[in-house]
Amino acid sequence: MKEGQLFRRLRKDRGLSLRQVADELNSVSFISKFEKGNSHITMHRMERLLDNINVTIEEFYYLRASKSEMDIFIGFSNMFSYMTGPYFSFLERIQVINNHYNQHQQDFEKGIIEMKKLSAELNKEIRWQKYLQIFCQLLIEAYEANLSESEEVDSKKIVERFRVMSRPVVSYLYSVENWGVFEVLLFRLFQFTFPVETIHQLLPTAVSRTEKELGLPLMREMRASLIFSALASFLNFRCFEESKEVMALLEKTLYDTEDSTNSIYLLFFKGWYQIITGSEEKGIEKCQQAISIFRILKQPTLVKHTEYLLEVILQHKENPKEYMVFV
Repeated sequence: MKEGQLFRRLRKDRGLSLRQVADELNSVSFISKFEKGNSHITMHRMERLLDNINVTIEEFYYLRASKSEMDIFIGFSNMFSYMTGPYFSFLERIQVINNHYNQHQQDFEKGIIEMKKLSAELNKEIRWQKYLQIFCQLLIEAYEANLSESEEVDSKKIVERFRVMSRPVVSYLYSVENWGVFEVLLFRLFQFTFPVETIHQLLPTAVSRTEKELGLPLMREMRASLIFSALASFLNFRCFEESKEVMALLEKTLYDTEDSTNSIYLLFFKGWYQIITGSEEKGIEKCQQAISIFRILKQPTLVKHTEYLLEVILQHKENPKEYMVFV
């Protein structure tokens, strides 16, 4: 549906005439032309018109997408929010494939096939498509590593390979002065491939952008997610001071937010920290406490996920160069 057509419908739904909506910025004649598709409109004028019918711009563009053939992004991981546009549509498709084909050994070959098909649809001459193509390739190589029949998969070489592949993303993020949703999402997606020094440098920028745009549900939901991801990287590479710093940031971020799920995850991560810093028994006990709370709350998916994480964490403690934990 065209913007003008949608605005006309919303105006009429509210029983408002053109004269009632017009103001010093938007005349009756201009609004009439806009509704008929005979005039372009600036964002400033659009915001004023929407104010005059008590519709937020976020709601307006969501309604426009839902009434047209535009793709609507309705979720990534546990982020219950929407975003319109092809970038988010492709990102959702990547996530669906990854969730479906990364659980069992026999699924990895199918995952490689599906991810290659999706990657072939992307044009590397367009920036956002180039970055998603890189992300697809990262997942493909991760699947191939899991399929390897060799018992000695060189995790160090894989990490170095991933860091080389993600360099264009790192360069781009450093070049942008004011991040938006796109940049924060890139940081969240590729964070597991960045050197820990890069994560430590860019994390404050990512967190500050989410705080400045908390009115956007996606930014609000991503804030804790990207901090947990950074914490996992620091714990993987035994960066204990950085880990303590990020756990303190999480405590501050989650304080009095009624976000019970992430608060329980923080308990689990504190257990992980204790396991790798010499208090294994106490750490396992803390992780089990978190798992038990998820079980009491009847969250079987979270129980399964944290039980798997604990298993890998214990393997990682014994062989830190061979096992990595990412969230």
